[in-house]
Amino acid sequence: MNAAYRPKIERLLRTLALASSFCAPLAAGAAEQQVVLAPSIAVLSSDGKKASVLLQGRIFESPLSIKRRWLIDNFPLHIRPDPDRSDPLFRERAGLFWSDSERIEPVSVRIGERVVVLPAGDAGGRFRLELPLAAKEAKQLGSEGWLTLETVATPRTPQVSKAPAWLVAEVGLTVVTDVDDTIKDTRILDKPQRDANTFVNRFQAVEGMPELYRGWQQALGAQIHFHVVSAGPWQLHGPIRAFAEEAGFPP
Repeated sequence: MNAAYRPKIERLLRTLALASSFCAPLAAGAAEQQVVLAPSIAVLSSDGKKASVLLQGRIFESPLSIKRRWLIDNFPLHIRPDPDRSDPLFRERAGLFWSDSERIEPVSVRIGERVVVLPAGDAGGRFRLELPLAAKEAKQLGSEGWLTLETVATPRTPQVSKAPAWLVAEVGLTVVTDVDDTIKDTRILDKPQRDANTFVNRFQAVEGMPELYRGWQQALGAQIHFHVVSAGPWQLHGPIRAFAEEAGFPP
């Protein structure tokens, strides 16, 4: 074995061993649940009497166990020198990758005056439900162009998550955009820089892109909708969504 790679390989093996043997699920009720509602779309029928909305997102537990915290502090990165792992930004982003989606309690979402219980998530806590809207909800959607989705707080899930559901008309323009190195400066082909821009540095917009997309929105108004897709890990949905809003991209 090349001596230069020995410390990296040994560290990786220790991390994997601990992940498999020590990262046991927390006892039921030991950690708070968190819900991330994703911004979504709603569709209105031509006569305005029927509508549906797509509910999607993820439910997970916070990484509170000592063993998970150890993993956050020790999992290998390509960055050299090693970053300050006590930095709050690093711990927040790395912690998203060591969350738990087992034994998740049902969570409800409020749409207007109605409360809907979300379906059980998959092994990663992700859920997806296409929900018909009542006549009153469809009328609000048609007049305002969007609905607010909001989770119902419970003792186990005290943090409320909100997201809009935007009306997508039958006729208009859809812009489908990637994230990495399209709207966010990630340097995806440079592994050390990619890891630094993912776990250590504040997200930065690709120069000129917020202004370009806002210009299209100002020119076309309600006729244009932006749909953001990515092959990146779903754990980064929340930070990327916050970045896009702060950078001034259209909804």
